[in-house]
Amino acid sequence: MKKKKNKKKKSGVARLIEISKSKQQVFIASKLLTVAATIIKLVQLWLIYKITSEAVVGIINSHAVNTPVIKQHALILVISGIVYALLRYTSSRLAHTSAFEIICDTKIALINHLNKIHLGYLDNMSLGKLEKIIMTDAEKMEGFLSHHQMDIIEVLLTAPLVVLYLFFVDIHLTLALLVPIVIAVIIMTFNLANPENKKDQVTLNNEIENVQTEIIEYINGMNDIKCYDIGERSMSEYKKSIFGLSNVILKIANIYKYIIGGFYATLNLPYLTVFLLTAYRYFTGFDKTVLISNFVLFLIAVTIFKNTFETFFILSRSMMEINERVSRIDAVLNLPIIEEPKVGKALQKYDIEFKNVYFDYGTTAILKDISFKIEQGAKLGIIGASGGGKTTIAKLIIKFLKAKTGEITIGGINIDDIDSKTLMQNISFVFQESYLFKDTIMFNLTMGRAVPEQRVSEVCKMLNIHDKISRLKQGYQTVVGKDEGFFSGGEIQRLAVARILLKDSKIIVLDEATASADTENELYLQKAFLELAHDKTVVMVAHRLKTIENADQIIVVENGEIVESGNHSTLLAKKGRYYKLYNYQNQSAEMTISNLAEGDVLC
Repeated sequence: MKKKKNKKKKSGVARLIEISKSKQQVFIASKLLTVAATIIKLVQLWLIYKITSEAVVGIINSHAVNTPVIKQHALILVISGIVYALLRYTSSRLAHTSAFEIICDTKIALINHLNKIHLGYLDNMSLGKLEKIIMTDAEKMEGFLSHHQMDIIEVLLTAPLVVLYLFFVDIHLTLALLVPIVIAVIIMTFNLANPENKKDQVTLNNEIENVQTEIIEYINGMNDIKCYDIGERSMSEYKKSIFGLSNVILKIANIYKYIIGGFYATLNLPYLTVFLLTAYRYFTGFDKTVLISNFVLFLIAVTIFKNTFETFFILSRSMMEINERVSRIDAVLNLPIIEEPKVGKALQKYDIEFKNVYFDYGTTAILKDISFKIEQGAKLGIIGASGGGKTTIAKLIIKFLKAKTGEITIGGINIDDIDSKTLMQNISFVFQESYLFKDTIMFNLTMGRAVPEQRVSEVCKMLNIHDKISRLKQGYQTVVGKDEGFFSGGEIQRLAVARILLKDSKIIVLDEATASADTENELYLQKAFLELAHDKTVVMVAHRLKTIENADQIIVVENGEIVESGNHSTLLAKKGRYYKLYNYQNQSAEMTISNLAEGDVLC
């Protein structure tokens, strides 16, 4: 049997047309209207020529101008102008409406795809790059879809038809017009064929992404920048990205200033060549009636050609940009998605087991053959140094990352055989940095689920956040981020914990859930968990050992390996790594402000 050849993936304009295939019938209609409008424009050129000829003949030969013929042609010219305007308006409206719908669909497709991927793939992708792809690159497709497709048709129709007609009228003036235009096209074609152009376009996009990333990071880190007085250093990074972008732009501008200058100068030469040939003919006894009529016709033709080839140049540059922008959009759309099972298995039990799980980022191993088991209803604490793999374990449980080798099971079922919806229904997760939506507090707590208000207030009381909410004028209906709806980092974290407790999932995963809480509020969090999560399977990633002292099992993770495991008492008795960490944190807790050297600042 012959192997089927892999179908070559489309790129650039071909790929963009593929993306817009849902609107192809509308675009075909728009293109047909453009064809009709272009033909009418050429008819208008002929009518202007006929009107000019009739007028010139009457004036030069000193007899009455053929007014009826001129009026007839003028009337047709006006009517054709109205028809032309209507055709272009309809064509433009159809193209623009479809283009914006496609842009909207593309943005939705990008977001939907991001919802389906292992979110770990985004760890190495900057927010600036992602924002540029979803917003800027997708937006820029509109220009090609709504304008440039129609411009291509107009260019392809106008140039050959006008040339044929002009050759029929006056071959010598046609050559005088065409020679400079051909030279201009050759100049630009050689430039566009230069492979460095594509590299420059990639570099330009990369530098724009760097600038956007630096802006986002500068704004997000504003508190720390001010606190540690590193504004000058942070600003230097921003300035560095700006200078990097300007250097690329200047490099491109320096290359193009001669090429574009030469292109536009040559493109305007037909005005001079047509004028010089007409002047020569005038002084050599050429028929003045034909001479003046043809001169007017060719001046109009020169303007049409000039506009046509300026459009051609813009289209060529646009296609180069489209190639780069579409490739970046496809880079996101081609990120591997979470493979959902054809028939997802239902969960009956809620124990969690890792069996020889290995995970890496490229060549950097994060987890090395990790194995452990959490019984249903048990509490697991995970501690260790930063970068040791604690958060990776948490993310693997909820399929935010995919293990390279090994197996992760819940209730004895491989998580690859559990569809994401079922998994998310049974697992709640609190991240290190929780997010509140710009909606009501009630929505942020219930996420749209039907939960009795009494139940909501009970949980919030346990987490010591109810009193603050009650003091707000709108109470639980206060919109977060507006009027009084502002919360500290610790309060946001408590609201996030309340959210997962109200969800009432069978499994709870906490990644530094108490990191933003003070000592008092940490006690409220622990008390709430003891009461509300007593029958849940809980995984707690923590730096503070006090948070996990009561866990049924504790594992110490360092350099991607489990170096110790057991409960609090047995680990202390071993006097190993956990024992050292526990004593170190107790000693740190005893340090007070008075212990600090004079002049030291806590920030």
